[in-house]
Amino acid sequence: MGKADVTMRPLTKADTSAVVEMVLSPGGVGVSSSFNWPEEALAPEVKEQPGWGLWDSGRLAAFCLWREYEAWNEISVLASHPEFRRRGHMERLLQAAFDAHDHRLWRLEVHERNEGARALYQKLGFELLGRRTRYYKDGSDALVLERALP
Repeated sequence: MGKADVTMRPLTKADTSAVVEMVLSPGGVGVSSSFNWPEEALAPEVKEQPGWGLWDSGRLAAFCLWREYEAWNEISVLASHPEFRRRGHMERLLQAAFDAHDHRLWRLEVHERNEGARALYQKLGFELLGRRTRYYKDGSDALVLERALP
């Protein structure tokens, strides 16, 4: 599938069902021990927080939601469907969010053993800010990362 099949845009309330379906579908990201968002918390987050979605061939492939604070934005949910990984979607999605808010610091949490995500965040300029001990359901720590925009 070529890049012509990929579209990105801000998420709207109308996208809530697509986000929840992507997360909860068999093989979706919701079955991962590093995904801490139950449906009852995820749906309101999509409806109330800003975010971007990326569609590949008409299917929601990845999304990013964040919370805006006075001094920084905190990425609250960032996920890609396993079928669409390793296509550069997450980098494009994050870059679109950064470009829309070029005056902000960005923070996020990542599972300490999520090497793929950690490599992407490092590539995008995130640095270790702290650690949340035993944050995930499997007892693992969350690494708190921060990126200052150039």
